[in-house]
Amino acid sequence: MDHVIERKDIKKFILQKIRKFAETEHDPVRFVQVGYDIDQSKLLCVYFNTRPKAGPDGLWTTNLKGNSKNISKWKMFEDGDYDELVPLVGELIKECLLELRAEGAFELIHSARNADFGIEHMMGDYGWPDYEDRKKENLLRPKK
Repeated sequence: MDHVIERKDIKKFILQKIRKFAETEHDPVRFVQVGYDIDQSKLLCVYFNTRPKAGPDGLWTTNLKGNSKNISKWKMFEDGDYDELVPLVGELIKECLLELRAEGAFELIHSARNADFGIEHMMGDYGWPDYEDRKKENLLRPKK
């Protein structure tokens, strides 16, 4: 199953959040966290962190309001097994983020030179990249 609807929904939501954030006056973005939960709250969250030492620290979980979307209607949840769905959704998000970056979506926001992005499941059952691999494949603007 290719999850075309979910992939389209993920990309559309992330791009909407990027565009909306780009319209605001803000300090340089240092880390973009895309968090999700497929268990109780079934949500997708995009959080732009401008703190000087921003990183994958779970701060997105306290900033859900205005940054989240309900994903409970995704068909993949109908017969899906939690242990299979957690990494599947994480990988879908990763593919979407990499595609959006390749399409120049992150160029819309004011960001620090070495800003990066990451993915985190609310219960910690999926995360990308591994902490020690940060700033390799996940830069908002890859080094050329």
